[in-house]
Amino acid sequence: MKKNILFLFLLAFTANIHAQYNNQSKKDKEPTGILPSKPNYLDLSEQYDKMANKYQYGALGCTAASVGLFVGYGCMKEKFELKDGETKMKEKAQLLIFGGSACAALAIICQIYSVECRFKANKYLRLQVSENGPGLAYVF
Repeated sequence: MKKNILFLFLLAFTANIHAQYNNQSKKDKEPTGILPSKPNYLDLSEQYDKMANKYQYGALGCTAASVGLFVGYGCMKEKFELKDGETKMKEKAQLLIFGGSACAALAIICQIYSVECRFKANKYLRLQVSENGPGLAYVF
């Protein structure tokens, strides 16, 4: 009997949260007064997940740019020049190496932020719908 009551309470609680979530997205009019805003944890989880995807795409783009710049440096025929008895790297070669290194560092930073956003997305409430019905889970 206790299990049935607990199950009905949990089902009503999750249905209430789902109804509140859908009600907030369908409002067309703007509030007239100042209302305290409470965070919607279901929405925060989705936002962090989308942000993590964007950071990961940025990391892939920076990695591709870095590889392109390093390949461009590798394909150069004249990387060094001889001036006054000293060997110096040409300015174009220096720029390719600097640009490739900067893009590689940016790719690593974007990947770190992506992992951090994935951890944050997994720490919020999740509404799960399965064969047994809806459920609410708080993932640590």
